[in-house]
Parts: sequence; C-alpha cells; structure tokens
Amino acid sequence: VLRHPPSVTLSSSSAASDVYKRQAVAISRFEGDLRAEAEAQHLLGSALRCMGMFEKAVDCFQAALDFGVRACEPIRQAQARAEIGRTIKEMGKPEEAQEYFQQTKDCYLHRDGMEGFVQFDPAFPH
Repeated sequence: VLRHPPSVTLSSSSAASDVYKRQAVAISRFEGDLRAEAEAQHLLGSALRCMGMFEKAVDCFQAALDFGVRACEPIRQAQARAEIGRTIKEMGKPEEAQEYFQQTKDCYLHRDGMEGFVQFDPAFPH
C-alpha cells in the first residue's frame, strides 16, 4: 500500500527533492512501469549527487542504464553512462570517469542519425 510521504520539515530543498523522487521510484515500481521507474531512478541519482551521496547516485544511474540495455534504448544508455561518468569524476576518479564518457560517445556515434551530436553534449570535457 502506497501512502503519501509523512509531513516532515526538511532542512533543504535537496532533501525534499530526494523524498519525492524516492516516492516516484516506489510508485513506478508498484505500478510495474519500468520505463517510469528508470526515469525516476535517473532523477533520484541527480538529487543524490547534488547532496554528495555519490555511491548511491551511481547505483541509481546504473539502474537506469540496466533498463536502457534491457529495453534496447541507446539514448537512455548514453545518458545514464554520462551521468555515471560525471558522478565518478566528482568522486575524484577522472580516469574511470573517462571510460564512461567514451562509452557514451560510442553510443551516440553508433546510433543512426546521431552522428555529430556528441560534440554538443556537455558531458564531454573539451
């Protein structure tokens, strides 16, 4: 049974965002909407990264990536890989992050009609 989140006083908008994004994941999972769950995981990962919870953020982005692979959605895969790379870079691991950025580029370059798109993506350091 899903319930509305309890009325709590949250000290920051990031914490409030985290509560509601976690709720979105739970609702999507409960409804069996895997695509919506993947999107909610992606959003939750962004909130967690902003709060400095890098390992949990990577887990969320990995869940979105896993769905993208199962559903054969190369753009979702590329977006999730880019977010994993950004997060790992913020964790102080630029070499490991570069591997994810390269995988992201490869996704875009091998996607029909996406040639040239990579150069405009902010995920890639120049």
